[in-house]
Amino acid sequence: AGSGTAFGAGFSGDFDAVTLTAAVTLTAVGGTGGTAGAGGNIQLLGAVDGNTAGTRALTLTAGTGNVTVSGAVGGTNSLLSFATTGNVITIDSINTTGANNTAGGAVTATATGALTTGAITSAGGTRSGSGAGLAGGAVTLSGGTIVTTGAIDSSGSNAVTAGLGGNAGTINLNATGGTPTISLGGSITAQGGTGVGSAGGTGGGVTVQDPTTLTSNITILSNGGAGSSTGAGGAVAFTA
Repeated sequence: AGSGTAFGAGFSGDFDAVTLTAAVTLTAVGGTGGTAGAGGNIQLLGAVDGNTAGTRALTLTAGTGNVTVSGAVGGTNSLLSFATTGNVITIDSINTTGANNTAGGAVTATATGALTTGAITSAGGTRSGSGAGLAGGAVTLSGGTIVTTGAIDSSGSNAVTAGLGGNAGTINLNATGGTPTISLGGSITAQGGTGVGSAGGTGGGVTVQDPTTLTSNITILSNGGAGSSTGAGGAVAFTA
């Protein structure tokens, strides 16, 4: 993939394993007019990794088309961030854990139809040497219906030698369809990192909007990290 790679309206792509060497945007949005053109589908049929952990961003925009990523996103080398919009979105798993000394990256998925995703990890990276922990990235999922089949983790990382614990990222799931439902198949963790000689990191808020079905045993953790004082916990809310 080239630097700033972008594909124009109507693009429909099928790819096997992909390695990103720069920030990449794939766009398959239909053209504007009296009647907007239909979006094309985006299909990545293998794993997607950065060539260096925590440095490459990926954006997939399909408009009215569907987005399918059959392999792990960032499974070997985590991505800097991940964002996608489309009609029906299906993703194997997403990893935007920060590289050493780097905060975790944001994950955003917005579907007008069904959104299905496996595990998502956006935790702060490990502190190398000494210093404060790193923040986790926010996770924002929106779809007509939402199904998660794995755990979601946006925790902050621990300080080393001395420093504040990293703050966790917020996690928000919002079903927007006419009959909105959310199926949770994995636990949710948004814990603050441990501080050393300083306060622990704050826990991230967790919001799950609309009727929810648990498809496995679920634990939700949003507590602050330990330290000279315990970090504030994040609020957990289930709303209709």
